[in-house]
Amino acid sequence: SSGINAEYGKVYTNSSAWVEINPEISKLNKDTLHDGLSSTFRYAYNIRLPFTFPFYGIPLTSITPTTGGFIFVGELIHNQLTATQYIAPLMAEFNPSLSNDSHVYYHTSETRAIVQWDNVYVHSQRNNAEKNQTLSGKPFTFQAQMYIN
Repeated sequence: SSGINAEYGKVYTNSSAWVEINPEISKLNKDTLHDGLSSTFRYAYNIRLPFTFPFYGIPLTSITPTTGGFIFVGELIHNQLTATQYIAPLMAEFNPSLSNDSHVYYHTSETRAIVQWDNVYVHSQRNNAEKNQTLSGKPFTFQAQMYIN
């Protein structure tokens, strides 16, 4: 099925492909929430993978999810992460610190890694949110799944 978002275009969903990793809903390991990714603006965190992930022929053993809706896959973290290698399921200037309901989760197993951005707002959706005023628009929930093969 598909839906339309006026700002970002078409959004496709496939419920059979979604693997819920929100620890309040999921039956998977409950250690999936990352506090820094869930409460900070412009933040990245490196995760060691339990398998080698092939990215355009380059074997990766770690990934670096960011609050910006993308996963950096380069070796050297720097100020220009978006100028080099990344996987971007929905890249924007997301700011999880705008809402206590915004979270970034990750889950790894021997065969897959999943990063889920849950109820995150674009930074421009803040209407003085830091002063406890309301956020405009709806939050975004999306994920990226990477498999061993």
